Amino acid sequence: MTHIAVERNRRKQMNEYLSVLRSLMPESYVQRGDQASIIGGAINFVKELEQRLQLLGAQKETSEKSDGVEASSLPFSEFFTFPQYSTSSTRCENSVAAMNETMSAKQSTSVVDIEVTMVESHANLKIRSKRRPKQLLKVVSGLLTMRLTILHLNVTTLHQIVLYSLSVKVEDDCKLSSVDEIATAVYEMLGPPKDSYVVDDASVLSRVTKSDLRQLLSDLEARKNFKINFITVRKLTSKADAFEYADQILEKWYPTVEEGNNKGIVVLVTSQKEGAVTGGPGFVQAVGESVLDSTVSENLPVLATEEKYNEAVFSSAKRLVAAIDGLPDLGDPSSRTIRENPTSKPGKKQKRRGGSSLWWLEVFW
Repeated sequence: MTHIAVERNRRKQMNEYLSVLRSLMPESYVQRGDQASIIGGAINFVKELEQRLQLLGAQKETSEKSDGVEASSLPFSEFFTFPQYSTSSTRCENSVAAMNETMSAKQSTSVVDIEVTMVESHANLKIRSKRRPKQLLKVVSGLLTMRLTILHLNVTTLHQIVLYSLSVKVEDDCKLSSVDEIATAVYEMLGPPKDSYVVDDASVLSRVTKSDLRQLLSDLEARKNFKINFITVRKLTSKADAFEYADQILEKWYPTVEEGNNKGIVVLVTSQKEGAVTGGPGFVQAVGESVLDSTVSENLPVLATEEKYNEAVFSSAKRLVAAIDGLPDLGDPSSRTIRENPTSKPGKKQKRRGGSSLWWLEVFW
């Protein structure tokens, strides 16, 4: 068969496939009959179907939970295979042990799920996080700044969770050349800001509490040059505990001893009923081991036993600030309000790493 005949057959077959593809789509997706219009319409149609599938999947999980059937911890989990950053304790069963080991640090400190795949100069991004004001604008403007041109964007929301699915073109002058680099850049753009004092990712703190905390902690930093960050999370990964999470946050936000010397991190994990306090050498010395120990053993059980999240956080903050100010210890806030659960078995662990110390309380039911 001659080259001309082969090319003729190829074009005939391509036209047949395009005709079939056009027939599978609603007319509104194909305005013209040329190849580019048909293929472009097919891409848009597939993206629309993907968004519907994501929403239906999330609604199914919610329905199963309401019926008492165990489901994934967060909506849209099934659409993540090998995320570079993950908040979930479960991974796709196709994951391999080696990948889990190399990515465990990223997963355990993440407050947003990010998965990036890439083919040549085109990348697909999936981002799952809590809904936040102006978040979409931040995503779009941030990607454009990175020289990632958005070709397609789907936004699917369920309650307070949002899933962004994006197709982007990596421009020639983009400085990000791998999926890990893109994922890291997106995480740094959307991750918890260390300058906010309060990161309530578990959505358990009232506006009044968060406002009072910011005022208390910003005043402390202005007067004493000590900074404390409070972080609430709903759930950690299966390999992480509150200590590991707090320690990784401290090291990520304040990489050197000088940066972290007068910094403190307080973490509350609502589902696992764990709490942790860690900090640099200056912070530990200023607060004192006695107050650090009693804050974990006396303040955090308010959260663990009766889920009084606002009281647990704010009483801990006042106790730590008073210690740094050299004032008398405010004492146990739970003695007047907490009824001990006879089935609880509090265990206290103390661990030190380098110049920092951390106290961790876990209540076993």
